[in-house]
Amino acid sequence: MGAACIGICTNSTTVATGQSVFATNISKSLQRIVSSCDESIALSGDRDKQNLISRLSQIVSECSSENWDGCDALPISVGASKNTEQFINVIPAGLPLPECAPENDGAISLDWTLSRYRRFSVSLDDSDRLAYAWMDGEGNTGSAVEKFDGTKIPVKMYSILIDIIVNENTAVRAA
Repeated sequence: MGAACIGICTNSTTVATGQSVFATNISKSLQRIVSSCDESIALSGDRDKQNLISRLSQIVSECSSENWDGCDALPISVGASKNTEQFINVIPAGLPLPECAPENDGAISLDWTLSRYRRFSVSLDDSDRLAYAWMDGEGNTGSAVEKFDGTKIPVKMYSILIDIIVNENTAVRAA
């Protein structure tokens, strides 16, 4: 249905230019379809985020005690869980969502893996700092730490994330 909606949405501007009653009715019908598609896309994105947050809750539950991995791992903290959920909620619509995994130091990792050599990973703990690292698929790697206020992804970090995820042919320079 999504692909059909995109085709209809793309063509709606050309169909809507007609002057006849028939063209007007088609235009109104297409506007309702476009509106429905927009709602569907928005709800789908929210549902995907909710699924990721459910996965986060499952990880926190499974990794809430010391030594959860059998190798002396620290429990996932409430702060790490809260910060991760806030981060997930500020990921802009349209970006693919990451995978979520526990880290043995009590933090949570969000990972976008496009290929073996093209990936972006951010570690969230109970502090206001985001530690992140990336590989751009061109042999370039980098890492940085930035503050997270809970309301938006830091600008430098977001720029690198976009380059890794969206612009697959763009090399990223270290920050």
